[in-house]
Amino acid sequence: MMAIYGGRVVATQFGYAPGAQGDNGYGNFIEIATVIEGGQTLRIKYAHLDGVGVKIGEHVSSGEVFGTAGATGNAYNVPNPHIHVRARLNGNNAASNVDPENYMPTQFNDDGQPEE
Repeated sequence: MMAIYGGRVVATQFGYAPGAQGDNGYGNFIEIATVIEGGQTLRIKYAHLDGVGVKIGEHVSSGEVFGTAGATGNAYNVPNPHIHVRARLNGNNAASNVDPENYMPTQFNDDGQPEE
């Protein structure tokens, strides 16, 4: 998803960060895991960030700013600032990929909190 360089990246739900680091592919990224309906585990990775404001194991709240948009890592096919969002349900491999839009709110209030 396209973004403004340095724009705030906001958590869409409560969770913890099992991954928050940098690598050559995703660049700076944060992964947030949470338990959703039916006890399923949803892991959402936000990649190519300029700044990371969460450490591994820390909790984030819905609406909390946890990073800033950038173009780090192998962002060569989209060189402008953007956020690569990947979601996985009940696993951490390609077979567990799901559409992240199914788990993200479409509206936020003036405080940055997701609206139901």
